[in-house]
Order: sequence, then structure tokens, then C-alpha cells
Amino acid sequence: MLQDPTAIDVAIGERLRARRVELGMTREGLAMLIGVAPDALDGYESGHVRLGATTLLKLTQVLSVELRYFLGRRGASIHTVSSPTPASRSSRADG
Repeated sequence: MLQDPTAIDVAIGERLRARRVELGMTREGLAMLIGVAPDALDGYESGHVRLGATTLLKLTQVLSVELRYFLGRRGASIHTVSSPTPASRSSRADG
């Protein structure tokens, strides 16, 4: 749904676009990877469509950034995000 963009929506969209371009990804390619239409991604990048939590988390994984990268927090970093393996999940639960 199109809305008047808020400052945070615009800032998140700008960071999203900057990271996508930095990685050499097309809108269509990124949209496919996160399971949305390219038009939706255009809306996210412009700030006219607000990102939901699930989509934002998918973006952190696909773009290899921490959530705080999108929120503009100091110390935000770009790094490879990996899912824990089943073995590491079980060892965390025991410890």
C-alpha cells in the first residue's frame, strides 16, 4: 500500500538500495531472492511501502548485513550472516 513516506522509511529504503547496488544486484534479482514483486522492492527503496519484519530479516540475510545497518545504528556492520547449524543450535540449548 502506498503511503506518505516517513523519514525512517526513506532512510531504510536508501540503505537498501545502496547495499543492493554495492553488491551489483538488480531489483528483479533481489526481489526474486526475498520472494516479492519488483514493484514492491521499488516501493521499499522509495520509502512508499513500509517493510515488514519478516521481509526486513530476509533482506539482512540476502544482503549480508546486520539489522542495525538498516536502522542506521552506530557501529552497524556489513558481514556475512549465516544461519546456525543444527549442531550449534543444540549445543547452545545445552550450555
